[in-house]
Amino acid sequence: MTVPDHDRLPEHDGLAEQFERFRPHLRAVAYRVLGSHAESEEAVRETWIRFNRINPDEVDDLGAWLTTVVSRVCLDLLRVRTAPPAAPTALDGLTPDERVSFVMRDLFHLPVDQIATTLEQPTAATRRLIERARRRVREPRPGSGGFSPR
Repeated sequence: MTVPDHDRLPEHDGLAEQFERFRPHLRAVAYRVLGSHAESEEAVRETWIRFNRINPDEVDDLGAWLTTVVSRVCLDLLRVRTAPPAAPTALDGLTPDERVSFVMRDLFHLPVDQIATTLEQPTAATRRLIERARRRVREPRPGSGGFSPR
């Protein structure tokens, strides 16, 4: 005898399907920002939790909303990070805001105004932040032949 699952609502299935469509993109954004598969999965899980708290009918562009949320979750994780990843990368020398803006613009080609909304700052300031991040990524790091940390 099969017991019906009363906790599983039909609307929940639809939400899960919507979220799963964007999961690969969210995972890619989080990994590029955080540089860790474990942390990127944590960021995607937190994004799923936040997604379940909203009314999706009130969201105009679900992909943009989810990208914004996962980016903000990544910012939060970067700000509380105590130990850097084992292998230094060009992004390690960037501030959390520089890192998110650089990844969102140069790797995922998101519009500057969407990045500004994510970072909760004016578009002009976001443009300057992106340019500063680009310059810093190109700077050689003394003694390593790599990139300079901040």
